[in-house]
Amino acid sequence: MKETYVICGASGNTGSYIAKKLIEKNQKVRLIGRSKEKLKKLIDKGAEAFIGDLKNPAFTLSAFEGATTAYILIPPNNLALDLRKHQNDIINPIVEAIKKTSVKNVVALSSLGAQLPLNTGFVLGLHDLEEKLKNIDDLNLLILRCGYIMENTRTQINLIENRGFVGSIILPDTKLPCVALKDIADLAFKRLSALDFTKYEIMEALGPKDITFNDMTKTLAKTLNINDLKFKHLSIEEEKEILNNYGLSNNVAESMIEFEEAINSGQLFAGVNRNPENTTYTTFEEFAEQMVKPFKETHAHYQH
Repeated sequence: MKETYVICGASGNTGSYIAKKLIEKNQKVRLIGRSKEKLKKLIDKGAEAFIGDLKNPAFTLSAFEGATTAYILIPPNNLALDLRKHQNDIINPIVEAIKKTSVKNVVALSSLGAQLPLNTGFVLGLHDLEEKLKNIDDLNLLILRCGYIMENTRTQINLIENRGFVGSIILPDTKLPCVALKDIADLAFKRLSALDFTKYEIMEALGPKDITFNDMTKTLAKTLNINDLKFKHLSIEEEKEILNNYGLSNNVAESMIEFEEAINSGQLFAGVNRNPENTTYTTFEEFAEQMVKPFKETHAHYQH
């Protein structure tokens, strides 16, 4: 029997890639998103679109009805007044839809540290997701736990432009398993396509090697040709002010800070071991070159 795939966050970085690759393999694909316009290219390729809000149980049930396999994630909301509630308002309808439909295979996007029940910031919502999925009978579940997402560093370009430094409350020599979203998407697609997981499996996505913020600063300095670019270890107050300026609500900013403090404590990435399967390809140097292209084009004069 041909699989029917439901893709949550189908207009996002990972969902759109997975949907496109599955369509290219002539699979039946359903897209879940908030905007039909953002899904148009995939619809034109033959995908079916369900436009609505995952927080709506009736909508989510209809989107999952008759499907066999799902890729699920929790779309971010930087304006959330209560981030964990926002996350669970999405998780609960998805879990109920899986229980009530023919979906038997799920790949869920999660994070390193999601096994921890306390003090991990926004990862606590992913802990809730994992725990609720684990309790579904007869489900083949692959949890894809990712390291530090390279795309998180995009805000550094703003910081460099406006304040002249790279900054974080993450300690400058803390080693981070830094991974690009496109590599996460490729891992998820391969496992969804092969359906080679049964019962319950955890797989990490760690990037090609662990790097530090000092390493990232050197790479950004070289890529931008800013010889005197430095890293600044931010205080919690400085970090929160910067995150608020980027448009994050107080609760989301505090959740991000708690996540970064969990990295500093060593608990978030503890016990993770590299192997050929969880080591992905895109280097931070390659990512940085692509990330700074728009900046270089509009700031050709910005060189020290």
